[in-house]
Amino acid sequence: MSSVISVRINEKESEILNQAAAIYGCAVSSLLKRLALEKLEDEYAQKLKDNGVTFHEVDAEAFNKAVAPVYEKFPKWTPGIYDKIMENLTQIREDIKNGK
Repeated sequence: MSSVISVRINEKESEILNQAAAIYGCAVSSLLKRLALEKLEDEYAQKLKDNGVTFHEVDAEAFNKAVAPVYEKFPKWTPGIYDKIMENLTQIREDIKNGK
């Protein structure tokens, strides 16, 4: 379900939002959704930390190397699935790195 929110902004605010959206390569509505989700993510991460959860950064390259043999143990999996997964993960990481 989608909802519509009407917000009044002045011309300068509109210009700033349009410039920011252009930097991220998206529409203003997508930018606002992204900002809202980032705020929620930060709030929930803090709630989890407050309740004892510890977050760790992962060395993605080391992880990929460690799990690579798993794909060889399942010969009935779709041929090339490992390469496709790695391609998708690389794109996802690039998107995150670039704020998409």
